[in-house]
Amino acid sequence: VDQTTVDYLRGRPFAPAGELWDAAENYWRTLVSDQDAQFDQTVTLAAAEI
Repeated sequence: VDQTTVDYLRGRPFAPAGELWDAAENYWRTLVSDQDAQFDQTVTLAAAEI
């Protein structure tokens, strides 16, 4: 997870709060792709065009 995602989720309805938030954020930060991960496809979107 990246900081932008964490900032977006903080304080949202249904997001954990208090100590549960801290635990969730710590766990989410462990969810990273392997260094040698290969992906089938990379998608780039131009948000201004959507």
